[in-house]
Amino acid sequence: MSLLKQIKSNIPDAIMIYEATAMDVDDITTIWRQGVLEQGAAANEDHLKVDNLKKDFRHQIEQQNENFKFWICLYKDTIVGWRSILPFHVSPNPVVKSGFGQSSTYVKKEFQGKGIGKMLLDYALDYCKNHSNLKYVFGIVLTDNKKSLKMCDEIGFYNMGTLPKVQNAAFPEWDFLVYQTK
Repeated sequence: MSLLKQIKSNIPDAIMIYEATAMDVDDITTIWRQGVLEQGAAANEDHLKVDNLKKDFRHQIEQQNENFKFWICLYKDTIVGWRSILPFHVSPNPVVKSGFGQSSTYVKKEFQGKGIGKMLLDYALDYCKNHSNLKYVFGIVLTDNKKSLKMCDEIGFYNMGTLPKVQNAAFPEWDFLVYQTK
């Protein structure tokens, strides 16, 4: 594992960002499940099955290339958060395939509010601007997640609005965000 960036934060010791590997899948899965369950996001039992999640995350990590990456954030040798920029849309059109990414971030509850999510997002967007062919990075954020929406606004995402409500009353509302990298 090679260090990509050492960052100072309002946590006493340095935070380190590394490119994720298959060895990180267990922690990534745990952090994702914690975040989804705490948000109350609509997830059925199939979405929460640990083996399925691990398989999906492992596949995403193994598919990394210059445009699409998966990073972890370490604090004292513990993964405390992660960020990914993954393909937004599977398309045969090469412009769409390589020009649009979707950003996801999850931080352990006990480390939220300490600037880790923002550091990961800043790092990922800087990477996209300087080392990828991505033109746009999309974010899909729960409308009730005001902290994340505020952070994305401060960084320069455009909030394109709230997605239309689906018929399923248990399915939450989401805002659709866009960040232009080039």
